[in-house]
Amino acid sequence: MGVGDSRRTRTVAVALVGALFVTGCSGGGSDDADATSTTRADASEPSSTTTTADPTPTTTPPGPEVPADAPEIINTGDDFEAMYRSFNEFINWLAANPDPTIEMVDVIYSPRGPAYEIQHDQLEENIAGGYHAADRIQEIVSIEDRGPRDGPAGSVIYDLVVTHRFPPVDFLDRDGAVIRSRREPYETRFLISLLEDEGRWRIGDSVDLI
Repeated sequence: MGVGDSRRTRTVAVALVGALFVTGCSGGGSDDADATSTTRADASEPSSTTTTADPTPTTTPPGPEVPADAPEIINTGDDFEAMYRSFNEFINWLAANPDPTIEMVDVIYSPRGPAYEIQHDQLEENIAGGYHAADRIQEIVSIEDRGPRDGPAGSVIYDLVVTHRFPPVDFLDRDGAVIRSRREPYETRFLISLLEDEGRWRIGDSVDLI
């Protein structure tokens, strides 16, 4: 996502713009938001906040091949907090990987959602420049389960409201030289919309609620 792209708000994702990792992607109102174009839950509505204890992985379903050293992906079943926590671990792993492959986007992003194309393009930039993070780029503070809603063509979308903390971190080039640093930590809430593709869930869209 370009900094000046007014059509798209920030999302939880691996991205690098001007040598700076950000969490920038799509949101409602984008022309490519067909997969998540139904009415969203109001972010101000009461909801139950789940605990932040680390989940126990339950399964690693078929999908794009994941490297052996990558975190385990959970994307089937009905424990959506555990799913998203596994996605977050994968995002941190991918951000710190100096030699990722473009296919890694497909592990946690659905091609039916507006986040996919943006993350694909951003990872291509990272690969071309060898850009990667020196440490973890984001942590989960809390997850609110908003539940399912109807999507287009009889599909189901599952919404979570996630508060992320973004800690200080250095960003490196292919040679390991620091090219940019994030010095001040901050927190942001996101509406994360998960889509189901052939029995497995992935991120379709993510909208900054602040």
